[in-house]
Amino acid sequence: MTSTKFTLEDSKPISANEGFINLKWEGEPPFKLILSKSDEFDSSKALYSGMDTGYFMTGLEEGPHFFKVIGAQGTSDVVQVVVSYPSSEMVIGSLIVGSVLFLSLCAIIFKGNFQSE
Repeated sequence: MTSTKFTLEDSKPISANEGFINLKWEGEPPFKLILSKSDEFDSSKALYSGMDTGYFMTGLEEGPHFFKVIGAQGTSDVVQVVVSYPSSEMVIGSLIVGSVLFLSLCAIIFKGNFQSE
């Protein structure tokens, strides 16, 4: 008998910059997916319970998150995922650059439209 195997899609990314992850596991159902903010699982939360071997999760807060799966064959290893978002300065800078490019393109189109008439 083998224990429940727990993996992350795309070969174990430890860092998630988008705030979402696709969790997958193998083993004998039923399964229970547990999330905790600490590796001790003292204040854990059951995210999923059922027969599926995967779970897509979005909306994670920034910081570390710990996951484990409990299956009929036992409990998986704990997997830590650290979520980090881009800085506000980078987001605002990208928004400004995109706006300037968009307005420039609009100006070129309008100028070309008026010159052809």
